[in-house]
Amino acid sequence: MPASPWRTFGSPEPEREHVALLSYLPLKSYWRIPIFFLYTAQVVKQLASADGVVGYSVLARPLLKRFWTLSVWKEEAALRAFVQHPPHVRIMTALTPHMGETKFVGWTVKGAQLPLVGTMRCADFPARVICALHRVNYKSAPFLRCNFFSQYFSLAIGFARE
Repeated sequence: MPASPWRTFGSPEPEREHVALLSYLPLKSYWRIPIFFLYTAQVVKQLASADGVVGYSVLARPLLKRFWTLSVWKEEAALRAFVQHPPHVRIMTALTPHMGETKFVGWTVKGAQLPLVGTMRCADFPARVICALHRVNYKSAPFLRCNFFSQYFSLAIGFARE
């Protein structure tokens, strides 16, 4: 299942720094996939009216029980407000016992680099983001070269394209 198209809200200022967040959401059981999709629809509806969201995309690999989200926000406070309000906050509480080890990686991105989906190459993602996704300690990985990760990253994540 490919990543959903990048959904944009307004036009970002090209030189402004925005907050990007990539989340990895693994489920423990296939039985939770239908409710996960229902919850995803509720969060997407919340995103449509959220203050400060610049854009987002979702990637689902239900046969692997793995899901990713990629979003960009005008500022950190807007992202925190979104996460702390219903339905998102309620959904996080309901899903927590059914999730594997989640991962959240944030970084800043200029408005001119948007949209992130379909236009970014692996080399455009900060090395620490790639390391975090692959559970590699960034400080102990001076050998990191994006081309080593690019094939797997593009396949597994689906957001970056060479």
